Amino acid sequence: MKREILLCIVISVCCFSCSDSQKENEALYQEIEALKSQLAECRLSPAELYMQANEYYDGQHLIESKTKLLTLLTKYPNANENTKARSLLKRVNKEITKQKGQFSQLTGERLAHTLEEMVKKHDILSATDWYYDKSFSLDKTENLLFAYVGQQKHAIPKLHYAINHYTKNDWLFIQNIIIDADGKIYNLDEQKLGTFETSELSGGMREWFDKRCSIKEIEMLQDIALSSKTKIRYIGKRRMDERVISSSEKKSLQRILGLYESLGGTLEAHGVP
Repeated sequence: MKREILLCIVISVCCFSCSDSQKENEALYQEIEALKSQLAECRLSPAELYMQANEYYDGQHLIESKTKLLTLLTKYPNANENTKARSLLKRVNKEITKQKGQFSQLTGERLAHTLEEMVKKHDILSATDWYYDKSFSLDKTENLLFAYVGQQKHAIPKLHYAINHYTKNDWLFIQNIIIDADGKIYNLDEQKLGTFETSELSGGMREWFDKRCSIKEIEMLQDIALSSKTKIRYIGKRRMDERVISSSEKKSLQRILGLYESLGGTLEAHGVP
């Protein structure tokens, strides 16, 4: 109970100390939502945690299911539900391992066939072959998150990703992007990404960035590709915009990640919450 009261106090303080800055407001909003989630979790009984974990598993929301099961086993080590919780956790881990197998390396004819299905562009100056997924669109007025692979002869491949935002409303002047992949949050701000490019196009405003992936960003792309639902929120100077990553974007990421690994790239193993 003391923990719940403390969390409520912190939430109240956060609410009343909000700055006029859009970026600071968004950070506070994320903190408040996290605290609300913790508060709700504190109130769940072992039976409720197991029931939610089971529902998430049935719906193939594996990350959420595993989170609930680990909370149950950690918070209530002697609960009656723990035997079946451990059994369910084994099934969840097995499914997660199976899904990650989607990125297994392609060899021989399968690799050749996959390369044929990619859009290939050769950069003469850097002697690099760039591979884009067949679903890649040159339409710069499309809101899109995508990845692509660069390969030089006898060199380790490079994995890049880009995010394109287009609107016919006013400029966002994007300063931060928040990605929520099944509850796992990634913050992409200008300090990490560099300045967003901007241009006026077809009666609208386009803002985008394009960069080589860090290890953390490779992890992020894997989480997006395997997620049940990923939301992307664009934080501007005065307002924000939000959308859900499409299933075609996620399938494209899966194919590109598989190609990247097959050409010699490393998909860092990372823990699931």
